[in-house]
Amino acid sequence: MSRLRSLVVSACLLSVCSAFYIPGISQHAYKDGDPIPLYTNKITSDESQVSFAYNELSFVCPNYPKGWGSKFPQGRSVGLNFGELLRGDRIMISDYQLEMGKDVTCQELCTREVAPESVHWARILVFENYGVEWIVDNLPGSTSFVGKDGETKIYAPGFRLGEVDRETGKIYLNKHVSLLMRYRKVRKDPSRKLIVGFEVYTGSTSGPKDNCQKQIELLPPEPTSPLNVKYTYSVYWKEDETIEWSSRWERFYLDNVTEEIKVHWLAIMNSVLIGLVLTGTVGVIMVRTLSRDIQRYNTNGDEEGKRLRRLAADGADVDDEGDELEDTTGWKLVHGDVFRPPPYASFFAPIVGSGAQLLVVCMGLAVFSALGVLNPSYRGGFMSLGLFLFVFAGIFSGYFSTRLHLLLDHHSNAASDATPTSWFRNALFTAVLLPSFYLSILLPTNLLLWSQSSSTALPFTTILVLFLLWLFINLPLALFGAFLGKRRHTRNPTKIPGRVNVIARQIPAAISWYLKPIPSTMIAGLFPFLMVFIELRFVFRAMNSSSSYIMYGFVLLSMFISLLVTAETAIIVTYFLLCSEDYRWWWRSLGTGLGTAAWVAIYATYWYFAYLSFKGFVSAVVYFGYLLAICTGLGVVGGATGWLASWLFVRKIYGAIKTD
Repeated sequence: MSRLRSLVVSACLLSVCSAFYIPGISQHAYKDGDPIPLYTNKITSDESQVSFAYNELSFVCPNYPKGWGSKFPQGRSVGLNFGELLRGDRIMISDYQLEMGKDVTCQELCTREVAPESVHWARILVFENYGVEWIVDNLPGSTSFVGKDGETKIYAPGFRLGEVDRETGKIYLNKHVSLLMRYRKVRKDPSRKLIVGFEVYTGSTSGPKDNCQKQIELLPPEPTSPLNVKYTYSVYWKEDETIEWSSRWERFYLDNVTEEIKVHWLAIMNSVLIGLVLTGTVGVIMVRTLSRDIQRYNTNGDEEGKRLRRLAADGADVDDEGDELEDTTGWKLVHGDVFRPPPYASFFAPIVGSGAQLLVVCMGLAVFSALGVLNPSYRGGFMSLGLFLFVFAGIFSGYFSTRLHLLLDHHSNAASDATPTSWFRNALFTAVLLPSFYLSILLPTNLLLWSQSSSTALPFTTILVLFLLWLFINLPLALFGAFLGKRRHTRNPTKIPGRVNVIARQIPAAISWYLKPIPSTMIAGLFPFLMVFIELRFVFRAMNSSSSYIMYGFVLLSMFISLLVTAETAIIVTYFLLCSEDYRWWWRSLGTGLGTAAWVAIYATYWYFAYLSFKGFVSAVVYFGYLLAICTGLGVVGGATGWLASWLFVRKIYGAIKTD
């Protein structure tokens, strides 16, 4: 068993370390005549969430057992990290012959006999605007276009599988490609060369023009006999000293950065302004209002004041006691119930613990991205590192969940019913809660993708490895964190000011509409959502196009500001709730994060119907399934942040007043 656990740990570490790449460090130089592998990956479309492996298409050239690609030492298959598997990558070495510095014109790759059903399948893929992803020296094959200004040259990863004549309705398959390879010489050794650009052009796009005959193939609408398709390619090498190897990826997004950088800064300034306003509001509440209330309450030391506090603690109706009660109303009256454990406390602690786990994941991803470790060249790195952090952050979920569970058990009037192993059951539930929820989304979605033969569908072995990672790493770490939390609670238990009354105080029936659960959740969640609204728009635009989102520094700033605003908004909502003599703040403190997640879901739904052109039931299920998973994670992270801020706030203000 220990050996199996070691293998699982090694697999997880390799999944993160494989394909690790930082621009400017991992250079691969070639000499003239050196063979260079061309990797085929997958085909994707802006109109579908379903991708397919290129080498599995029945109408393209197959990989022959003794072809060019089989001569490389690593073989045709390429090891993929978890992130690449999750994003549907299926990378194989093709038989396209690339040799450094050697131009090739109209080289035949193969002649493929395409069956009628495969012709029909090709027509569907071309009509749905599928594009092809190829890779050379870790650079994606790209096509250049001229921008709207008529001068700017824009590069988009991938190239079209075929073309549709909108006037005649005819559909053509691209059977010839021209590969333009850009290189520069190594300064210290001019005999060695670095690849700084990889461009792919078809007969219908601008680029090097070949004299190869018939570069596109007409796909008949109702084929009755096999179609013979002759695939050809040309390779051109061009020296380009204007592109540094360390900045070769900037060609895909540099123009977007220069145009949108001001918008990002304006969005950050707007977020900072809103954050300062909320900070000022919290400051006024803490410094002026609360300080005055606490001072008046504590100086009321005569018998009448004690009697009023006893009446408040016993839940009596103090509204008819006269004018002398003016200073003992609001949040001060619920000091005997404010720390009463919430209903369904067995769910509350695991949710907060899961929020702490996801918060570690989000902060880790944001920091590594801002430092440049995660970048578009590290294919699948974002998801791989996220999975790595999620697995090993189980120790945080177990620790914080257990600390909160033992706190609620200790101060609950039903604490006598708790068993010595209740913390262990709570830790198990915490470790199972979030993974089981995500599994309930992954499995049905994966089955649908399997039914479509999509490369996005995870293989069974990958799902099994994910389960083993949870079983042998995440679960033990969660239990270990729970053990640490229990030991800390035993040695230094968390204390609350005052005591919890045996009989719960009656909550006033008349509560303002904006303090009711749904309105307060949506209103409070709107402020953190506004902090990330602009960045969300850029992220959605990058997801819907072939460009890469690289504004990780702005994401980090937006995340910090959003978490700060979430904490401050949760404090304000909790304060208003307590002032209305409603002590049920525990679950309501999660409302700010849940409200933010709800606004993100609403905006993403609007974006789906307003801007996306996805077609088919499967694409809709995949989109909204992943949206549910992401928004749930955002809600749990924001909820845990809001609860922690509210908890510190409540302890602070009730620790400052004198109670019997």
